[in-house]
Amino acid sequence: MTVSTFQLRISDDEYRQRCKHLLQHLAENNLNGLVLFDADYILYYTGFAFIPTERPMAFVMNGQGERALFVPRLELEHAQANALIDHVSHYTEYPDKPHPM
Repeated sequence: MTVSTFQLRISDDEYRQRCKHLLQHLAENNLNGLVLFDADYILYYTGFAFIPTERPMAFVMNGQGERALFVPRLELEHAQANALIDHVSHYTEYPDKPHPM
């Protein structure tokens, strides 16, 4: 018996086109950048899927089209391996010294 392995995958080029259109929208509205926190938007623009919890994550894009993800340390390797993004930065989670707030 042969099992077919078919995957529906959005191409890297499609993610780049989505960000290109977003950048055009920023320019048309005289915006210098944006920050998105919603998991659906982050997935739409980066391909990075995660389960939102009490640990916030953000997709950031400036007016030049540079893109970054800001994630908790726990998600750093996951984001680096799976997001189509220029830069992934992380924050240290509490409990740590000092308290993040």
